[in-house]
Amino acid sequence: MSAQFLALFCSLFFVDPPNEKSGEKPTEQELVKAGRAVIAPAHKTLLESLTVAGNEIKGGVPIDIRAENPRSEKCFGVYLLKGDVLHEVEVDVASSKVVKSKEKSVSPERLSQFKTMASRCKLSFTQAVERAQEKCKTGKPIRVRIEEKQKGDEKFVQVGVYLLDGERLVEVEMNGEHGDVLAVKERTIR
Repeated sequence: MSAQFLALFCSLFFVDPPNEKSGEKPTEQELVKAGRAVIAPAHKTLLESLTVAGNEIKGGVPIDIRAENPRSEKCFGVYLLKGDVLHEVEVDVASSKVVKSKEKSVSPERLSQFKTMASRCKLSFTQAVERAQEKCKTGKPIRVRIEEKQKGDEKFVQVGVYLLDGERLVEVEMNGEHGDVLAVKERTIR
């Protein structure tokens, strides 16, 4: 019974697309490990991978893109909302080919949350990455996502950009409705 409650709670309050293997969000360590694997001069960047995924799912609105290392491929997992369907597209960064494209199953509550955030977010992922790189000039983007935040009674859409910069993971948070940088957080990683 408690496992069912926990699953329901997580589906209602966490907006990340599920990690296929475990049904949970990726840990920061997994993100960093995958990020280090995808960053190389000959590899496609996060934004180039987003373009490839956008060509696969025409008219899809990005909800999340992140470095992933699910099998032997080094790829960016791109989660796009199109109509009432969340699509997952994995783009191999070495070959620039789509290695997986499928519809993701999400609860009606989560789908509604994604649709609301997507409609309210005016800051494109490209603009968000450009603004984040102004704050961390040598950082390489490994994740961009939108999420709903609340400050007092006000709810707003936030865009988070995660950049790897040597031994630092830098997160730049922006208001997705008007683009202001809200915070820059950095952590030392190993």
